[in-house]
Amino acid sequence: MVLTKKYVSQSNAIASYDFEDIADGTGVKNFYLAQSIMSGSAMIPYMIADTITPSGQIVEKRKGIAGPIILRSEINYEVIFNLPQTINGKIRITFSQGVTGGDSKSIALHIILYRVSGGTPIQIGDEVQSKITSLSSAGDKTETINLTISTGGRIHFKANDIMRLNVQMFGAALDSNHTFGYGIDPADRNDTLDSTGDPVIDDAATTQFKIAVPFVIDI
Repeated sequence: MVLTKKYVSQSNAIASYDFEDIADGTGVKNFYLAQSIMSGSAMIPYMIADTITPSGQIVEKRKGIAGPIILRSEINYEVIFNLPQTINGKIRITFSQGVTGGDSKSIALHIILYRVSGGTPIQIGDEVQSKITSLSSAGDKTETINLTISTGGRIHFKANDIMRLNVQMFGAALDSNHTFGYGIDPADRNDTLDSTGDPVIDDAATTQFKIAVPFVIDI
């Protein structure tokens, strides 16, 4: 059984943008997926962060289970907008995914963006899917993926609305000696051996999961 986990961070008014597109009238702000440690809590919370701070977990990993490529984990990463915000245009997503272990393993992500208002999720744009990263021989393989979600017009977030990124990780492997995963560290640290599995992201690749969001600005 795959459990959906979530944790909501908060974002105030956008004080500055990482990039401004005068022609489109938008300011692009970079957000990052992360895991946040909550002392004294048994759950593992996840969030969308707007600062470059170390994540509690560098890579979201799973050990392989023999069988075809199927859903291995599903996580909702969320951020609350404390003030009204409007987005418009193309949301650009960049991350690295990887596999390691013996023969025959693979990974792919399915990603859906939502605006959650009054507890009701409303999908923004289409679901996007990464390519399948696979390796038929022993060893490891990392690929950096670039995806785009178009808002299809202006999307208005009221105060206390939530931006949610639903990330579904599909994986296949021969046995539990295989590990697959994707980076979720805003600080872009190197992947390491930990309790969730062997390193799957090469040191030359990013462990950031970046979401570049275009906000409508007054020019």
